[in-house]
Amino acid sequence: MEREFELIYDLFIELKTDMRTAAYVHAIKRIGETMEAKGTSSYFANDKNH
Repeated sequence: MEREFELIYDLFIELKTDMRTAAYVHAIKRIGETMEAKGTSSYFANDKNH
């Protein structure tokens, strides 16, 4: 939990925004990273090449 707070706090400072917005930005970044790493269920369901 401390690590996540530090990441959000760093965004708070970097973006010069409030903590809530920094937390949202952090969450969206994590979702994006997960989608890049694992794809989406529709991507795999429609993949006919493999």
